[in-house]
Formats: sequence, C-alpha cells, structure tokens
Amino acid sequence: MTWPNERHGELVIGLADGKVKVCHLKTNKSQPCFAQEHFCVSICSSPDGMSIAAGFLDGSIIAMHLETKSKTRIMHTTIPNALAWG
Repeated sequence: MTWPNERHGELVIGLADGKVKVCHLKTNKSQPCFAQEHFCVSICSSPDGMSIAAGFLDGSIIAMHLETKSKTRIMHTTIPNALAWG
C-alpha cells in the first residue's frame, strides 16, 4: 500500500491476485490500474506522487504513470520484497 504525495484522496494497493488498484477514499470505490499473474509483494510511489512502482513474486517490477497510464516493466533476478523511490 502506498499513499502518493499530493494525491490526498487516493491510496494505491497491490493485491495477492496480482492486481494493482487505486482506491478513492471519498467514494469508497476502487479502479484497477493493471494486473499481473503473480502476487504483488511491494509497492511505492514517486516523490511527486505521479507514478507508482509495484514488485511481483516473479521478479518483475512495473512502473506506471498515474495520469498517462504508460507502463515500464523490468525483470529482477530476485523477488523485489521492498521498493523505494527517492
């Protein structure tokens, strides 16, 4: 779970089924960002709050810009148990 800076009404969560969702706190609703086939093990947001990165059990890390929805995927040799963006 991460709370992106300057996006006070949104919480981004990673789920065991591989989905990453944006939760809107005022409406108590969520919307999917993207999904993988593997368990989401870590998640973080960029310092400006405009992007997120999520790590998965297969070693993949996906970074996504929250406004444009553009994604970048990289593979790591181990499971990314913790992520930080700074």
